[in-house]
Amino acid sequence: MGELCGELVIIDAYHVVKDACVVFDDIVKRVEDGGSGEPGTVITHGFGSLHTHLALRPIGWSVTVSSSLDEWVRKYAWPWEKLVRDDEELAAASAAWGAYELMASGATLVADMHFNEVTVGRVLERLGIRADLSVAVMDGGVFESFEEALEENKELIRWARGRQTITARYGPCTPRLLTPQQYGAVVRLAAEEGVGVHTHIAEVPDDELYLLKHYGIDLRGFVDVTRLRTVDAVVAHAIWAYGSIEPSWARISHSPRSNIALGDGKAPVVKYLANGFVVGLGVDVAPTYNIREEARAAYYLHSLDGLTKESIYSMLTEGSYMGLGLGTGRLVEGEPADLVMWRVREGGDPISAILFGDADPLKILVGGRVVWDEGLLGISLDEIKGFARLASSAAQRVT
Repeated sequence: MGELCGELVIIDAYHVVKDACVVFDDIVKRVEDGGSGEPGTVITHGFGSLHTHLALRPIGWSVTVSSSLDEWVRKYAWPWEKLVRDDEELAAASAAWGAYELMASGATLVADMHFNEVTVGRVLERLGIRADLSVAVMDGGVFESFEEALEENKELIRWARGRQTITARYGPCTPRLLTPQQYGAVVRLAAEEGVGVHTHIAEVPDDELYLLKHYGIDLRGFVDVTRLRTVDAVVAHAIWAYGSIEPSWARISHSPRSNIALGDGKAPVVKYLANGFVVGLGVDVAPTYNIREEARAAYYLHSLDGLTKESIYSMLTEGSYMGLGLGTGRLVEGEPADLVMWRVREGGDPISAILFGDADPLKILVGGRVVWDEGLLGISLDEIKGFARLASSAAQRVT
């Protein structure tokens, strides 16, 4: 049994305990008053990124110089992704770089959708971060065929079974890169195997326009035809999906930085929350993979609509963990012991200090195991820097 003590312990966005300890083994046992945490230390639940393309970290800057999602995909994403899919070392290096940056900003969980995900999973196990993985299944793009993409996802599902910190699901990429029949086949397979799906829906208005033009169905019709509501689904973006999806099965990942940079639109996040949807934050592909910067962007974008800092904190914790069925995202009994001890250099409200102020993770625990102690333990910083150099050099060849 271990314990982690802080001057403050944040149970959830609305409950903070002073001078307390979190007692745990692989799960949280209890929070005890009367701890002796050092001044300026705050214990929180770990943060999560609910929708991420880790191996795109070396080209994250490219979203800021593209005029649309489709232009970015054609000009930057697919050329890079083809290189990453053919080179396992590059896939591992790029993903490690992105995951390290997430952890340095307090993340203990990442939902990643990309290619070479078994390779990515192995490097994430070394880092110690908890991960839910899927392959971006598409008909074409970086694959020769739909069947080839689906087989890669099947292999990932088989590999991930029984692993301690890695889970997997199916990743039907988007309605515009699969026929409704193909998409529905992936959903049916997920339902048969008892796993969820991770998908992009209504990132741009063209999703519904494409369905109407080619198949004569709108988004709600697409959900019906594919039987998407029969599985738990992480729905990335959902900017234009309000009214077409339901909170009983859709867990929304909001990525404000990429959405705004690519001109996708402004997701109705406050309406989703008010109507009972689980909503998390995801870095998607962004100029940095710092999850706190994603949180700040969400606050700046939606605060005038009524989104509070407490809601943002809940999206980072409860939204990500509940969205993946991995707990409550709160420091309560039975929760996975995914903990962060922060050094906060500014007084006042601890949530504001962590989200917007000068704060660093001192310790990070995943499943009760220390994976960060004033720095990453599983991989040396020199190796991370080497990964970044390798990936940056490769990115220059295609961008």
